[in-house]
Amino acid sequence: MFNQYQWSLYLKSGGQDVVDFFRINLEKTCTDNYVYGIADLHDYYCPVMTITKDLCEEILGLNVYQDDDSEEYLHLLEETKNSNEPLENILFKFDHLDDNISGTYASEQETMNSFLSYMASFTTFLAQVNPEKYIPYYFQRNFNVLSKIAETFNIELPSVPLKKESLKRVLYYSQLCETFHQFRKENNLTPYELYAFLYDYAVKVIGGKDSYIMQDIPAPQNAFFIGSSKKDLFYSEDPGTVTAWQCSPYTQPGDYAVMYLKTPDSAVGSVWRCVSEGFIDPFFYYYRCAYIANPIQVHHVTLKQLRADKIFKGLTLVRKNMEGVNGTHLLPSQFNHLMDMANSDLPRLTYTESISGTELTIEKNVEEELIKPLLKRLGYEGDYEQQVRIKAGNQEESKEWIIPDFLIHINRDLSNLRAFAVVEAKFAITQDADLEKACIQVRSYARQVLARFAMIASKDFLWLYSAEDDFTEPISKLSWADTVDDDTFNALNQQIGKKGRIAKEYFKVEKTWK
Repeated sequence: MFNQYQWSLYLKSGGQDVVDFFRINLEKTCTDNYVYGIADLHDYYCPVMTITKDLCEEILGLNVYQDDDSEEYLHLLEETKNSNEPLENILFKFDHLDDNISGTYASEQETMNSFLSYMASFTTFLAQVNPEKYIPYYFQRNFNVLSKIAETFNIELPSVPLKKESLKRVLYYSQLCETFHQFRKENNLTPYELYAFLYDYAVKVIGGKDSYIMQDIPAPQNAFFIGSSKKDLFYSEDPGTVTAWQCSPYTQPGDYAVMYLKTPDSAVGSVWRCVSEGFIDPFFYYYRCAYIANPIQVHHVTLKQLRADKIFKGLTLVRKNMEGVNGTHLLPSQFNHLMDMANSDLPRLTYTESISGTELTIEKNVEEELIKPLLKRLGYEGDYEQQVRIKAGNQEESKEWIIPDFLIHINRDLSNLRAFAVVEAKFAITQDADLEKACIQVRSYARQVLARFAMIASKDFLWLYSAEDDFTEPISKLSWADTVDDDTFNALNQQIGKKGRIAKEYFKVEKTWK
């Protein structure tokens, strides 16, 4: 939550200077000092100098128009003030300042491409023109930071558009502006105080880049292909490099990122380590992003070798000449074999097989290969929902949301949503602290929906909790092999199965609620 007392202390201890910095540079004309100041602020929450440099060069490009008193720029400035013109139309004019062109883009994809290319300078321009409506946006490739700020201060962000929804991704910026200006008004902030809040106060509260970049990298659990060329600005062979990359949203810190160099080598050339979780960024062209670091060079494994290999020749990615390489998941057995081919001494991946023999490598595998088949056997096929967004606490007043992995047998006929059971998926739980953390999480979900049971499921075990002791101690802990045993499964079915005694009693009482 936003704390006015803490905010007042921030203003007194140097924060007012940051507010004035934004006001002076955006109320009139931003100077080169604005660029240097933004670079310092940006460096606190982004670990990649190349990203900061690109951001600053964009804003410097805006300064050129201002310094030259460009007639086209001045005309657009006056024309846009307090204008209700659609954002994409303003963008088109901004994009064609030198050409003195009016009109619209030929396609939604072209609109998005231009917007993402000029986002820092364009949104800075908009914040100058109408600070009550817009915000300068400096979180490209760092939507994870903005999301963390929103979570910390109970700001409900609008749902992120899909990757293919090009125009909606552009207009999502307007939705964010509306959301943050609403937050500003609720807390009696000026527009320039809002900017200081976003780019100085809030990022310091959450911890900046230290909040998501792992220093002590855990052991790898998964491997993903990524791709590049040696000419890519974000590619490096420096062992100390940290950079942002298109990757799988399931990426976890410690995972391997196997770099395939498209040109000039057409070969696997290095293995990086993921140092952040994967996340969605609607303003990153490739949409899915993660931070990677510490490239280790390996003996090249060429596309020709992959095509000839008994394991890789059947891989769809190899058959397509590695097109769409970024974020493609490598099974542990495939990664280990690839490292054998590269004569690398990197630690190999270990993995568990599901009861059906499928390799379990990510949390989604646990959901698809273990939890869903179990729910089907328990009689709940078609009677559960995943990722249901529920307002926490008092639903009319709360701005916090919880999103359980599975809700079993939902009842929406009441003022507050209820469910018979909650299931939370985790890839691996190897320490007591991991289990306790998961227990606290699933307990909060179960309390919110007044569930009778809560379950935590990892690749190795499942733990079942009951409302009778407020989901404190597991009433049973089973391996997945146990669930195949007839006697053990029968006992579990009697506890939580749809035709079990407890469920039948629950459904009878449920009828009296309606």
